[in-house]
Amino acid sequence: MKSKQFWQQVFSDVVGNAISGILIAALAFITIDQFYRTPDLNGLWELEVEVNDTSYKAFKGLKVKYQVVLIQDELKLSGTGEKFSEISIEDEKEKELSGKLRTAIKLKGYIEKNIFSTNKVVIIIEEEGSIRRSSTFYRLDKVSDNRMEGKFDSTIAMAHGNAFWSRLKSN
Repeated sequence: MKSKQFWQQVFSDVVGNAISGILIAALAFITIDQFYRTPDLNGLWELEVEVNDTSYKAFKGLKVKYQVVLIQDELKLSGTGEKFSEISIEDEKEKELSGKLRTAIKLKGYIEKNIFSTNKVVIIIEEEGSIRRSSTFYRLDKVSDNRMEGKFDSTIAMAHGNAFWSRLKSN
């Protein structure tokens, strides 16, 4: 093979491989963007917690509901809300809270993006109770655009249990 033919072959191989690499990278970015989008969690949500285990027996089985406004900045979350109802295991009747019982909450968190498993949502809520401030940690799976489910651990009577987030109004 002559030197000129050799260099032409090398040049065409290099150019062909470079074009192939660029096309594969572009296809990967388009595919990732289409199938691996960051979820949009902005909006009004209702949070319901079920207390499964606690150091204070009267709280066991208690269900508490909050209205929450989530604000999303890329993967960071923040927001505010308030506790608005309780359902005790004894009477199983929902009790609307008002006045001082309707405590304010602040939250912050983030979205943990995973390639080979579902994305996780991590949220920490600080509640300004009538006696003291408390914190609750949530680790959630996004079930759909309008639902998240997971577990929580709280400093309120060392409570643990299930958490269900439902979007109240779709974007």
